[in-house]
Order: sequence, then structure tokens, then C-alpha cells
Amino acid sequence: MLLKKRKREGQNSMQNKDDKAIESFYCSLKEGTEFQVNIFSYIDGIKEILLSLKPSSMKEKRMIMNALNHLSDIRRISKKKEQEYVEILEKINKVEE
Repeated sequence: MLLKKRKREGQNSMQNKDDKAIESFYCSLKEGTEFQVNIFSYIDGIKEILLSLKPSSMKEKRMIMNALNHLSDIRRISKKKEQEYVEILEKINKVEE
């Protein structure tokens, strides 16, 4: 019984840490009106949250590492798509002139 209670308390402290990380991320998004939210800020926030997690098993550690690898892939693909978008906008501007 006591072990279950301690386990729940540990989970609650983990959830509190996650909630604090998420809250700080959203506060940083809301600071200042000039801050523009883009996919890279979301990726950074998710990465920060994943790095703050403390895995209790090798399985959880592998899952977190896989998620971080997926985020890296998402960042790389997003940069490529953003570059393509900029090139298309430049082509549109040339056509309009």
C-alpha cells in the first residue's frame, strides 16, 4: 500500500515537472507581441519537454530517443519545405513584375 502511494507521488511529481515545462513553453510563446510562432518553436518546446523526462527503464529511454530522432527528421524536412516556400514566393514575385 505504501509502495503504491509513493509510486503515485513519484508520478505526480513527474507530471508536475512536465506541466511546468509545458507552462513555461506557452509563457515564452505569449511573451511579447513580436514573437512569431512557427513550427521550429513548437519543435524546440517538444524537444525541451522530452529532454526533461527521466526514463525509469531502458524501454522508456529508447522511446524518448526515438521521439528525439523523429523531431530531428521533422526539423530537417521543415527547413527544406520552408526553403521551397521561399523559392516559390520569389518566383511569384518575379512573375508579378
